[in-house]
Amino acid sequence: MTTYFSDASFKFLRALARHNDKTWFADHRHQYEAHVRQPFLQLISDLQPALA
Repeated sequence: MTTYFSDASFKFLRALARHNDKTWFADHRHQYEAHVRQPFLQLISDLQPALA
């Protein structure tokens, strides 16, 4: 089974919950892209055939 989200994904989300503002997010966008957005896009891509 593929693991989409790592400890870094959840670490980012916990930090976002503590620092939920545009400046913090802009400074950490690279972490969002790598640890949240890309894994979500891969999950969606992998699920697409089953949902079609």
